[in-house]
Amino acid sequence: MLGLSLTIGSSGNASPLEYILDLTLDPGNSRLSGMARLVFSSEKRNIISLMLDSGCTVQSVTKFEKAIKYRQAGNYLIIELAGDTEDELFEIVVSYTAVFNDQPPANPIHNEDPTYGVSAIISTKGTFLSGAAGWYPLLLDEPALYRVRIETPLGYIGVTSGRLVASGESESAAFFLWQTETPLQALSLAAGPYLIKKELADTIPIYSYFYPQSQDLADTYLLATRHYLELYQNLFGRYPFEKFAIVENFFPTGYGFPSWTLLGSSVVRLPFIVETSLGHEIAHSWWGTGVMVDTRYGNWAEGLTTYLADHLYKERESADAGAEYRLKILRDYATLVSIEDDFALAQFGSRDSKASQSVGYGKGAMLFHMLRKKIGEAAFWAGLRKVVEQKMFRKAAWSDFRQAFESTSGADLKPFFKQWIEHPGAPVLELSGVSVAHQGDTWQVIGTILQRGKPYVLSVPVRIKGVTDSVDQIIECSAAKTPFVFTLPWSPRRIVIDPDIDIFRRLSPEEIPPTVNGVRGSDNLLVIVSDALPEPVQQAALDLVSAFRQDQAKVISESAVSNEQLQNHDLLLIGLPTRAKIRPLLAEGLLITDQQFVVAGDTFNNSSADLFAALPHPYKFDLNCALFLPASAESAKVASRKIPHYGKYSYLVFEQGNNRLKGTWTPSSSAMIHEFTSYE
Repeated sequence: MLGLSLTIGSSGNASPLEYILDLTLDPGNSRLSGMARLVFSSEKRNIISLMLDSGCTVQSVTKFEKAIKYRQAGNYLIIELAGDTEDELFEIVVSYTAVFNDQPPANPIHNEDPTYGVSAIISTKGTFLSGAAGWYPLLLDEPALYRVRIETPLGYIGVTSGRLVASGESESAAFFLWQTETPLQALSLAAGPYLIKKELADTIPIYSYFYPQSQDLADTYLLATRHYLELYQNLFGRYPFEKFAIVENFFPTGYGFPSWTLLGSSVVRLPFIVETSLGHEIAHSWWGTGVMVDTRYGNWAEGLTTYLADHLYKERESADAGAEYRLKILRDYATLVSIEDDFALAQFGSRDSKASQSVGYGKGAMLFHMLRKKIGEAAFWAGLRKVVEQKMFRKAAWSDFRQAFESTSGADLKPFFKQWIEHPGAPVLELSGVSVAHQGDTWQVIGTILQRGKPYVLSVPVRIKGVTDSVDQIIECSAAKTPFVFTLPWSPRRIVIDPDIDIFRRLSPEEIPPTVNGVRGSDNLLVIVSDALPEPVQQAALDLVSAFRQDQAKVISESAVSNEQLQNHDLLLIGLPTRAKIRPLLAEGLLITDQQFVVAGDTFNNSSADLFAALPHPYKFDLNCALFLPASAESAKVASRKIPHYGKYSYLVFEQGNNRLKGTWTPSSSAMIHEFTSYE
């Protein structure tokens, strides 16, 4: 029947369900014409409920070529089956048409919603149909095999998951036939006027589907794809899908789907995409699309993929680069996630803000790092391979990872996973009461590690450094106060808690330099506009408020601001204030005059360069402050859209829309470090 091969389980249910989709795209009219053939098993069903967008027009529904009753209810197609279904297999055919024309923003202010509100669009520029958009009749929560025929105008190419088994052209149209060999939860599709390049990575077909103007990037992306596939196959085993394709999209995206990734035109030319994001999406082939997420218990995939891609690349660059990446995670979390708005990893589904990203991606990555430190290299990597072996193409929850790591390490990991997954927040650590006693040929270092709030169970790394020597120790902490004593054969000069940033924790204010994210994550921001700033420049610069997603912030002129407001709010200063009491405290290395400003030794003209600087708050050390000096209305609009992308930095300079300088101020002190004086 239909030339398909179904495996019938002992229960009599088809495993998996199979779809045949026959699609015709009409980009000029944003139109899709479709016929969906769904093959079901003999399980008795009175009603079949399929997700189908309410904008779709259903033309017919048949069973064994006979019309049957159906109705549309919201975004669902409800099909009524007449009588008992005794057939071993039966087929439902849905014929339908639809117009999909979600409009991506021409100049998005921010990118915290990675979809930009677009789930389905068919246009001459390109097509994107998300698996969550209901663009074909989908039986939810039942993985299926797909055979998809896409007909398009000549020169317009359709791409989806699976293997390309056939393609061809007539005088007026082209077709592309894709078939999956592994069951998928849902199907996404892209199409556009692409040029195709194909190579083999060992035996894996790899493709680039780029627009003509981006074709010069194809070789770079294909070479990088070879590298990442080799890396991850060595770590986790055979690549699980039929191909890997890099597909260009006409609006900004960074999506990973089974066997392909969809990257926006404005994204593919960024140099760091090949070095990080491409590998991140390929890692998802094992984690998220291969081993799937059981979303009832939280999304582990983004944290794990961040750790096995973005962090792993930095770690392989150098130990210092890895520690710096982990420090960025802690800084983002401290500045973007308030204690009141924090939530448990078990509650993370997908990112909808930088704050949620800091938990789901950042805290999730740090959990796997702490686990690796706890159980060791061999048990950690063996545990991941065990999950791949047991759960490929199946849903996995946090508990499945725990059981795999318990198996490879022999450790009871229930307390560890419960502590880091089920509870919101993070430990707050402080080094206290440190002293040294010298007797004969030994020195005793005495001190206490404090934990604020409910104590965590932690293995805290400690490093003591002398003039030429150093020693690393682990302190087991499970109480509000954990005293320690170390005996050394040499004089100590410094003691550092968590020197390599191996613990997920909430940084204390003095550990956090002023950064873009400090203002971006504010929950009490006051925006003060300089009286000296021309009105057109004021209005353009206020785009930064929307770019920070701070539209609820109060905007006030400097002449109207009160002392109480200055002392109790995070501040975003638009233009240099003329009143002395509002002037920010300039960080070391920053000088501003009427004609120019100097940052870290580089001089820029005020009339041609835009400056953003996160600075110490003029009244309270634990509040945030930033200054935005736009050169013009035009440059302010461009810089406003770009500044939020540089969250970890303290200062940014833009000229002609391009970033010319960026950097981070050095924190003045840390509660995690004690410097011994000479008389100690």
